Amino acid sequence: MGIKYFDTTDQTNRLFYPDWIIKLDDGRICILDTKGGNTASSQETKDKAEELQRRINLLNQTSKIKYCGGIVIFANGQWYINDCAEYNYSGSDLSSLGWKTLAWKSL
Repeated sequence: MGIKYFDTTDQTNRLFYPDWIIKLDDGRICILDTKGGNTASSQETKDKAEELQRRINLLNQTSKIKYCGGIVIFANGQWYINDCAEYNYSGSDLSSLGWKTLAWKSL
């Protein structure tokens, strides 16, 4: 599944393909895109993350199936997810930027 987003650096529309699409036991569809290191802090990732959240919100408004997801990273020995409308990443103090420990019950 490709997701169309606007690349603010190149000022053009592009497609990106999330790394994981998972159906959870409760029937929700979870869309995840993994990042790490420099890619987590790039403007391109911010553009993708914010479009992914807009798309998930739209799907939840128009579909009987419920959706969740976001950008996920592995840091400090555990997985974190950012499912905020506004994406922020600095590499430190993730909880203050809206990142949560990834646990299926938190989705």
